[in-house]
Amino acid sequence: MPNIDVPKFNRVAVTACLVCIVAGAVPSAVINRPWPGAAGALVGIYLLFAIKVVQQWEKGIKLRLGRYVGLRGPGLSLWLRR
Repeated sequence: MPNIDVPKFNRVAVTACLVCIVAGAVPSAVINRPWPGAAGALVGIYLLFAIKVVQQWEKGIKLRLGRYVGLRGPGLSLWLRR
């Protein structure tokens, strides 16, 4: 049986994703239009992959298109731009 590598998400990213989905679903249900729910889901999924928590004993290396951008120290960091 092949081993399947499942990505592990941290609690902060999962919480941000769920908050965005709920924040989009509530207005979507109130105004009976699907676009707020879709927008909330898209932002939530983006944040799910963008938020990283670097442990105290680790350094995070940020690469963009294979090029070195910078180091990230311990704590919560968004791996967006800069």
